[in-house]
Amino acid sequence: MEIRQFELGAKNIASAKVVITKEKFETLINEVYLKQRKNITLPGFRRGKAQRKMIEKFYGERIFWDDAINDNLEAALEFVITEKELKPAAQPWIDKADYNEDSGEVEIELSVPNYPVVELGQYLNLSAFKPDATVDEFEVDAQIESVRERNGSIVTCDRPANWGDVVIMDYVGYINGAAFQGGKGENCSLELGSRAFVRGFEEGLIGASAEEDREISLTFPAQYHVAALQNEDAVFKVHVHEVKEKILPELDDDFAKDVSEFDTFDEYRGSIRKELQESADKKARDAFLDNLMDQIVANAVIDLHESLIEKHQQELMVQRASRMGIDLETYRKVLDSNSEFTKAFSENAEKNLRTELCLAEIGKRENVELTDEDKTREYAELAERYGVDAESVKTFINTETFERGILLTKIADVIIASAVPLDTEPLPAKKPKPKQTPKVTPKRTAKSTFKPASESAEKTAPEAETAAEPKSEAETPAEPKAKAKTKTAAKKKTAEVPVAEVPAAADTSPASKPKTTRKPGTKKTETETAKEETK
Repeated sequence: MEIRQFELGAKNIASAKVVITKEKFETLINEVYLKQRKNITLPGFRRGKAQRKMIEKFYGERIFWDDAINDNLEAALEFVITEKELKPAAQPWIDKADYNEDSGEVEIELSVPNYPVVELGQYLNLSAFKPDATVDEFEVDAQIESVRERNGSIVTCDRPANWGDVVIMDYVGYINGAAFQGGKGENCSLELGSRAFVRGFEEGLIGASAEEDREISLTFPAQYHVAALQNEDAVFKVHVHEVKEKILPELDDDFAKDVSEFDTFDEYRGSIRKELQESADKKARDAFLDNLMDQIVANAVIDLHESLIEKHQQELMVQRASRMGIDLETYRKVLDSNSEFTKAFSENAEKNLRTELCLAEIGKRENVELTDEDKTREYAELAERYGVDAESVKTFINTETFERGILLTKIADVIIASAVPLDTEPLPAKKPKPKQTPKVTPKRTAKSTFKPASESAEKTAPEAETAAEPKSEAETPAEPKAKAKTKTAAKKKTAEVPVAEVPAAADTSPASKPKTTRKPGTKKTETETAKEETK
């Protein structure tokens, strides 16, 4: 093979023309013949015994040409990548593959979207806002109170229901006198104040006693997740079986022993404070790094090809679908169902890609490398969290993604170490006001009728809010808390009133070796065309 033409064009796409010489093409044709002749039947010959010339005379001279060309497209691609030291950023494609009648050579034109050149601006000694990571005592109290609530006991009480109590009940919902689907429940357990039901339902049970019947009138909200019930007036007929109250344990040493590995309440409280502080420190560091990377990306020049952006979007979708526990197709439907979310996802994916490219370039310039010591340490820490050995932990995580995350963290440490944290967040830059040009007539100057555009976008939050998508980070398995063991109250039977369902996909790694495909509209070889015509 020979590379006759090569050009690194816009968006760092490499275009090349590879030529298979006449002699080499003859060898390739013969290889195809030897591979296929055992399956070829020719009148007067036993299967697999016909000579190549007889087969070509009977079926046509070009019977083996298409396979000879197609079998070597991948080789042509790898030849160009190796010879020109390219680094494919997305799937390459074949623009054209033809036999040249004059020279007897095969000409293959192909394109390889190469990783873009990253022209960095300033990336060290930057300053950016870093949030305060102070943990207040009320945060510690709230965390302990949450554990206390989960470990409380539920007992029947002989008094009217109040907020915080649990009501055991039957109910049937009616709209215009007819029961509606999903509006019935028997022996359902409802904690008053949990907002598990439509607004107004729990309020209607305040003061209810055991064996009491009540009717609760309410209106479904305009943004209710069941379209058929939106803005509908409904009446629920409720029969209360029991009223129960929650008895919370005392916050003492016995409580600490019961819910954790510590012997005293002071030790347990200290462990909660330590966990909260570590979490706050990480959030502050991540926010600081995000603010620094915003500047670095803004200072950099990166000419991205659309195929690279699409590939990165695909990788992010796979990661997030896997994190949610749903398949990729379901995650796509989630994206497609909300145009604003789809737009935000695309913008975030491109920003995330630019950030990773900048980090990788900074790593090269600063000679940051991932050592065996780094990997051993991180795998050991992860294994300790899961209570398994380091080799076992590698069997249920994506090691390539995990190790890439370790490297990116090391690069980020270099940026952070040189940066200056600011206590106050800088004000956003003011947009320049548009000029007000008065309308001029020959006789007089009219008063300006210009009015600044005002945008008022009032949005009504739906009853069930969807969690915001987090920024993509190096994927690591979910880390269960190992320091505090908590008892969970027995599960309660829940009501059947329709609730919003949150969908959930598998981890798919991109192919390590690019596959060659024909670009839409690619010209076919003459033999391919002839074959189609005979079908």
